[in-house]
Parts: sequence; structure tokens; C-alpha cells
Amino acid sequence: MSYVALYREWRPQTFAEVVGQEHITRTLQNAVRLGRLGHAYLLAGPRGTGKTSVAKILAKAANCTERGDSPDPCNQCPSCGRINSGASVDVLEIDAASNRGIDEIRELRDKVKYAPAESKRKVYIIDEVHMLTNEAFNALLKTLEEPPGHALFILATTDPQKIPLTVLSRCQRFDFHRLSAAQIQARLEEVAGKGKLQVDERTLALVARAAEGGLRDALSLLDQLVAFCGNTIQLEDALAALGLAPSELLADMALALARRDATTALRLVDQVMRQGKDIRQFLRDLMGFLRNALLLQVCGDGDQSLVDAAPADLGLLGQAAGELSGDRLPAILATLAETESELKWSSQPRLLVELALVKLCSQAAQPQPAMQSLAETTAQPAASKPTAVQSAGKHQPAAGPKPSLDRKPAESGPTPEAPTPAPPPGELTLEAVVARWPEVLRYAKESRPLVYQMLSKGIPVRLEQGRLYIQFAKGLSTYDRGQMSRGERRAVVEEAVSTVLGASLSLAAVVEGSEPSPRPRSEPQPVAPQEDPAVKRVLDFFGGEVVEIRKDS
Repeated sequence: MSYVALYREWRPQTFAEVVGQEHITRTLQNAVRLGRLGHAYLLAGPRGTGKTSVAKILAKAANCTERGDSPDPCNQCPSCGRINSGASVDVLEIDAASNRGIDEIRELRDKVKYAPAESKRKVYIIDEVHMLTNEAFNALLKTLEEPPGHALFILATTDPQKIPLTVLSRCQRFDFHRLSAAQIQARLEEVAGKGKLQVDERTLALVARAAEGGLRDALSLLDQLVAFCGNTIQLEDALAALGLAPSELLADMALALARRDATTALRLVDQVMRQGKDIRQFLRDLMGFLRNALLLQVCGDGDQSLVDAAPADLGLLGQAAGELSGDRLPAILATLAETESELKWSSQPRLLVELALVKLCSQAAQPQPAMQSLAETTAQPAASKPTAVQSAGKHQPAAGPKPSLDRKPAESGPTPEAPTPAPPPGELTLEAVVARWPEVLRYAKESRPLVYQMLSKGIPVRLEQGRLYIQFAKGLSTYDRGQMSRGERRAVVEEAVSTVLGASLSLAAVVEGSEPSPRPRSEPQPVAPQEDPAVKRVLDFFGGEVVEIRKDS
């Protein structure tokens, strides 16, 4: 008998053997047990997550003659045997990528009315169904809505957005999700044990990480390693065969960034290149490692459900999360993400990566030339010189209040200085606002981190008639400046100002260089366009800024 690939040899044969899709298998088991099988199912999800396997298991369960009260097929009766071998004339697998026209669907529609020859139900498994043409979908609609009682349609796709809503509404939809590295590693350990393969835990963790959530990809990689190394697989051989960086090297790079050690970072890049690894893959691996460190830092050691890493890597992730501060880690990830997007267009990928690493190691060590005193007190870059920390705000998800990333126990840090008492509201000056602006930023950071990220890019430049003007750099995007004018986020800043300074002030965002000098108080002040009630309502609703308003001649 010819050799069978591992992903085919270890394909699940029952619902209980499907890994990581309990929300789907449990529903289908109950449907089979209660006799409530529908006439059309849509299985959607990434590649290698079990869509085709579940479709075949469901086809066997619908036709099994000896399963009794169990919802799982017996895999022993003649019907299950024919389906497993691909010889059943009543279970038809159709590849929609190569049979996507209206003629093929018309043929299917003409044959579906005939009763099954050997089984209870006639099952049509249409893989990559999103590849069908619009005409083919239209030809399938009526049959899909009201098929004969013996027909069962199972549609599988990796791109459900391309399927017409008229088809989606006629199916029960199940969304498959990517598997975690721990789930993949557990399955690989089971396969290695039953297949008598000598593989250590670290090697399996490496394969699980490289699979990126697809169990079929993981089994294919393990098959490749067996062909390369034999039944005994060493970590060094796996790294050489797959071209991946070990977790220890990624941890060393994270520590070099945390300690701003550019020399070590460049030596690690040189080590990666000398080993013949792809610099793009190394950068993706580093971003994945730092992302897990960020999640571990935010969620803490008590909740590791979001951390998609093998158990063997948790110690290294914890060390990196402890070394990197909560403010630097998002900025590092943002800079690396921008570099990764530029690599596809560059003929010098190594140079781009090295420049990004040197920039991250030298960042925040040099004082900013403009408004240095404010930058030192807020520990943030000046608004006139955007850096990676500023660009990180563009990649932050819009989330509700969260704990501060750099929270630490009170006893571990220095004793905070006593806050300066707030001046009376009538005597509040711009100098007082600037002096206590770091406290306003800290308050905003604790209540709304996203608002803090945006607010930290601006500085107070003018205070008059109960209105505080915040100036942003010219290089900042219009979208980011407009976000500070939105009602809900502006209210957070005004609350912070009121709490810290003891005065009720309204907020206005201006661009560097566009704010005119304040007029003498004796001269009457014209109403600015931003003050017009109609303009303010538009800005509050849509965000943005007023560039110019002209009267229609």
C-alpha cells in the first residue's frame, strides 16, 4: 500500500476526535441524536481547521446503520466503510473551484431528485462554494431552499463574505476558528506517541507555532520533519528544516529592545541571517512573540486564555513582559508592524529591520528639542516630532476602560510626591495648566487609555474664556485630531481637567501653526468658525477639523 500523509492518516473519524471546535461538534451531535438534521449546512473558517472532516463525519452519521443511540458514526457498517474509502455513490464531493459554472449546478439539480441508491440520505459536499458564479448560485437557490427529503447539502468555504445572502439565509452556518498553539501541540503529541516518533516538547511547540492555527498545516510540517530527520527529531533539525527562529532567540531580542541594547539586537539579526533564515519570517515571529508578551502583561499571570503560545514558552514570555514597560511594548509592536508592511516593497529587507531595531533602541533616550520641560514631565515625546509611540495610537483598538499597562504594586515604586493644590477656578492660568498637565494625562490614562494615547500627542497652548486649546503637530493625521473633538472622548478630557485642576473647561483641538496669536482683551473677539453651534454639532458627530469656511458669493 502506498504511503498516506499524516494529515490524511490522522483525519478525525468521529465528532469526539475533532480538535478545538466543540461549539460545532456538540450542536451537530445533538441534531443527529434528536433526529433534527437540517437540509443545508454552511461550514466556514480558515484552512486546516476541520471543515471537510466534519462534513464527512456528518455524512457518515446521517447514513450510519449501526450507531444506535450514539451521535457518532460507527465506522464499521458498510455505509461508513464506503464513505471512508470514497466509494459511496450517495455521498458526492464537489470542488466548486473547478466546477463553478451553471451547467454543473444544473446537472446537480437534475440528479438530486433521485432517491439514494445504497444509503438513507444523499449528501452533497460542495467545497470552496464561494467560487461558484452568480448564475450558478441562482440555479442552486430553489433546490437549496426546498430539496427532496433525502438530500443533505453541506457547503464549505474559507471566504463566506463572497457567498450571496440569499444562500446564507437558507443554511445553518457554523464558523470554525483557528486552533491555539496548546491545542495543536496536544494533538501532535498524541500523533507522535501513536506513530512512535521521538520528538521533544520544544520541537512540537515550534511546529505548533509555525502552523498558525491550522492543524492540517501542523501535521504536514511534522510529516516534513519525519522525512528530513527520520523518527527521531531534534530541535536543531526542526529549526533548520522549517527556517524558524527559536523562542530563546526571540526572547533575547525582546530583552535587547527592553534594555535599548542596539549592539546585541544587530548581532542577533546577523545570527539569523548567517543561519539562512528569512528575515521577513523572523520579523513575523518576533511580532508574534511580543504580542503574546503584551497580552500576558495586560491580562496578568492569572488569565492566560488570550496568550496563543505553547506552555514551554510562557516562562520566556513572562520575562520579556516584565522587562518591557507597558508604554514601550505597544510602540515597539507598532514600529515593527510598519516595518513588516514595508518589507514587501524593499530590495534591502535586512537593512530595514536593522534600522527599525536601532531606532527602537535609541528612542526616548535623547531629549526632544522643542518643549523639553513638558516632554520630561510627561515622559512623552513632543507633539512637534512624532515617534513610534505616537504612531502606536493609530493601531490601538477602540476599547472601554482597562487597567493601565504599566501598573505596579504601590510598595515596589518610589513614594509619589504630594500633588500641587489646585488653584481657584477664577485664578486658573495657562502656566498652572501646563504645570499640572502630567496629572491630567495620568488621570486620562487610568480611565481611557485610547484617549490618553491621543491626548499625549498634544500640549495646552492657550486658555481664555473657559476654553482650553490643545495643539497637535502638523504631521498628525486628520483622523487622530478629529477623534479628540468627538463628544465622548472630549468629555473624558474635560472630566480629567475638572478633577485635577478643579475648574470646568471646554476643550478645543488646533493644529500647530494654525492657531493665531491671542488678540488684546480690549479688542472685540470675532466668533471663530469652530464656535458656531451648527459647526460644533457636525464636528462632534463626524470628528475632524475646520480647515476653511468661505461665504458663498
